Amino acid sequence: MGDIDNVKCDLIRKIIIKEVEYFKQTNGNMNASCQKQPGNFLYARFAYRSIYNIEILRSYYTDLLSYDEKINPITLKYAYMMESTNPNEYKKVENLIEKVSKYKKTLVEIILQIYMIREKNVDRKRSRKLYTWQDSSNETSIETYMRGELKTYSENTLRLILKYFVEEYKKGKNLVELNMNVLENPIFYKPKKKIFDRTFLRELADLALSKSKDLGVKICVSICDDMGYMLYFEKESDCLPVSIELSRLKARTSAIFKNSTENLFDSDLKPLDGLKIFGEDLCFLPGGSPIYLEDRLVGALGISGGTINQDIEILNYCIKNI
Repeated sequence: MGDIDNVKCDLIRKIIIKEVEYFKQTNGNMNASCQKQPGNFLYARFAYRSIYNIEILRSYYTDLLSYDEKINPITLKYAYMMESTNPNEYKKVENLIEKVSKYKKTLVEIILQIYMIREKNVDRKRSRKLYTWQDSSNETSIETYMRGELKTYSENTLRLILKYFVEEYKKGKNLVELNMNVLENPIFYKPKKKIFDRTFLRELADLALSKSKDLGVKICVSICDDMGYMLYFEKESDCLPVSIELSRLKARTSAIFKNSTENLFDSDLKPLDGLKIFGEDLCFLPGGSPIYLEDRLVGALGISGGTINQDIEILNYCIKNI
């Protein structure tokens, strides 16, 4: 088995980033213990996603983007699981959660039949119960977990999964075994090395614009090199004209001082705000941050268009996920 290709790795990474956002929003009894072990959680999610093909992953990523602030797919998954693991609690939330159509339930159960046959055939010591009838308030079986997860997928994604599972089953392939191989052999996951090139700049800008849409603001994105010279600029339609220049100056100032403009804004250097350096103004307004790859300063990112807090939120989201 070879390494998972870079396109698939990058797509899975985007999916996991979005899932982590939803996980952080879960609350109450629906929190999972794996959230306390982020490293294990992230790798387990990568291993599981690796069993699917690109078409399925793209459809599922679209599913994740379709959820809004009122409906959290991770919370929804744990609610569905409670029907078996905690029936009394489930009755309290049953009327509050999204109903699953008969067609979707049918797709889920057929997929589960195929998946559980393969799960049963995997030769390994199990630390987790297999079947729903083995559930308890303290332990969730693999079957129940999978059922809860699949119910949050769209009908399109489920159709693609079913088609794929049937094809792989006919070939004699065990996708559960693939999951375990990736999980037990980290060498299979070799993410693409990040290079500060045009592709990286565009992906970074896409992260910012995606987050700005979530917040409902129109922004400008500026990216410069480590000396403050502009490399990339993108703006949304109807953004404030002043944001164009502010995003550029935030990026430049951050690169020159090798620090975020938020830190500079609160530092003893604040009196320098607005002075000209190398013929251009400095801008200490929050929304600019240096970019490091492999501990080396390669440039800086500037965001402008929302409130100070919104610019900071978008900026931090980008820096954290590059």
